[in-house]
Amino acid sequence: MSLESKLLAKLTDPNEIARVWDMGLKADVFEDPICQYVYGFITDYWLSSQMKVAPTPFVIEEEVPGFKLEDDTDTESWWLVEKLTERYARNGLHDMMIEAGQMAQQGENPDPVRALKWLQTEVYNANQTISPRHSRSDMSNYEARRERYRLREEGGEVGMPLGIEELDEHTGSVLPGELAAIGAFSKVGKTMMLVKAATAARLAGYKPIFYTLEMPVNEIEDRIDAMISGVSYDRMSRRKLGPKELEEMHAMQVALDEMGGIMIESPPEGERTVANLTARARHSGADYMLIDQLSFMEESSRTNSEKQRLGGILKQLKNEIGNVARGKLACFMACQLNRESLERTDGPLLKDFADAAEVERTCDLLLALSRNQQQRSNRTMRLDILGGRRCETAKWLLNWDLIDRSHISVLERITRSSS
Repeated sequence: MSLESKLLAKLTDPNEIARVWDMGLKADVFEDPICQYVYGFITDYWLSSQMKVAPTPFVIEEEVPGFKLEDDTDTESWWLVEKLTERYARNGLHDMMIEAGQMAQQGENPDPVRALKWLQTEVYNANQTISPRHSRSDMSNYEARRERYRLREEGGEVGMPLGIEELDEHTGSVLPGELAAIGAFSKVGKTMMLVKAATAARLAGYKPIFYTLEMPVNEIEDRIDAMISGVSYDRMSRRKLGPKELEEMHAMQVALDEMGGIMIESPPEGERTVANLTARARHSGADYMLIDQLSFMEESSRTNSEKQRLGGILKQLKNEIGNVARGKLACFMACQLNRESLERTDGPLLKDFADAAEVERTCDLLLALSRNQQQRSNRTMRLDILGGRRCETAKWLLNWDLIDRSHISVLERITRSSS
């Protein structure tokens, strides 16, 4: 009997299916097309029964005429999974190296850079196929939970700041594995809000990485220099800073350098997928990803519509930043709101997000910025919490001054009666 047949013969027990499922075994690991189909049928049957019932040998053989289950009682299922996974990894790595080598040397114009980028994507996809699943618990391991709670109380799992004290206090910040989104219409303030969060994280001792997918790197550098030093971003952008402001900014530039700086990257097209951004963040040692913005990210596979594209990106991003095996990351991302959000007297709504249903399902925290003409004149901004898994909705009026000083803070909380 083959390794694949031996394993399938054990999967008429729901406990055995649960074991191999938790180990991360996926159908792609099977080389025999019939065995691959049978494994898919077994797991679909089990999942559809809410993980309680396994198909009997009779049901499996009725589904696949001519296929016979022959049990091997001497081999454990976990050992078979490990051997199948090792085989898949070995064969896949061999094939990838050959293809990457050919890509790097073929023709009159070899392209080793393209080969390396292709190899990075393929290795990521292969790793996804063999990674353990971390999606189930029967809560029997209470000691592990107690240890997690203890570490949380002692600061072992702390949230990444959003940059405004009252907001962080209300939300509990952005924990590793959580995805927060800030929505606003074009040129309202999404980028500066991400800059505020990045500088707060760096000052608190964390290591953020800022992905700018629309603006050039130097524009984000300007915003960070202005925000962290407090000098006027308006005068800075018009090259009108006075001697005292320049002195303040130069002092903070030195201080920021001594802290380790803030990583800012503008990946070229073709390298804006979830796999690329998260791999780069982990490789650089970052613990906080800030992405400006969702609409400029790229899907790793072709989709039929913009809605499917954005939904696929969000799901991949949420899964990847929550990946325990590779290390969880906190993520704060900018999203575009529609023009109608500007016309609402009581602030933006969830439906103003592009593909609002997927954003609401996937994100752990949803924020929105908006301002009318009077608020713009008064240098104020409205901030709404539209949804949160760990907090209630809330509204604030912010002091949003980039003219006299680069300063963002809460002016007052908006109550229901005054909204």
